[in-house]
Amino acid sequence: MERPALPLWAKLDSGLTYCLQLLIKWVAWTLLPLLGVAAAILTWEGLFEHGEGLMELSRLEWAFIALFLLMERRLFLYNRIFGYRWWIGLWRLLSGLGSYSLAWIVFCGSAALLQLSLGGSWEAGQAGIAMTGMVQPLWLSGILLTLYLSTPTRLAEPSPVEVPTVAPTPVAREAT
Repeated sequence: MERPALPLWAKLDSGLTYCLQLLIKWVAWTLLPLLGVAAAILTWEGLFEHGEGLMELSRLEWAFIALFLLMERRLFLYNRIFGYRWWIGLWRLLSGLGSYSLAWIVFCGSAALLQLSLGGSWEAGQAGIAMTGMVQPLWLSGILLTLYLSTPTRLAEPSPVEVPTVAPTPVAREAT
């Protein structure tokens, strides 16, 4: 069965759609790890917000640092066991953190819009969130969950290598 010939406008439209899809994939592929780097830096700075060094860390923050180091070690150990390169493991971790950060931004933005649409003020919403004391534990536990889920679960796919086929050569027999 033959395909019908597409008009020029359909070819241009499908080509533009394909280019836009590639652009969106590229932007997501590069911006999610960058958002993950920003999340890691801001989390580290948030742990040491008062500038007093290790003395200002709470028990929760000490537990987070210890669990983060253990989970990071687990991630890179599994990467080595399953045959993933170091950069691939780091990319998986940072894109996971970027995805989590994006979900957190959407969640917080939705909560703020809901607060404003119900007639509340922005300041009252911020004070309510700060009074609960649940923001930091939720954020840190989400980072640990992201780190746990970033580990590979199967062997890396080997890159396809073309093996040249050698045609058998006829062997000349001696005439006897």
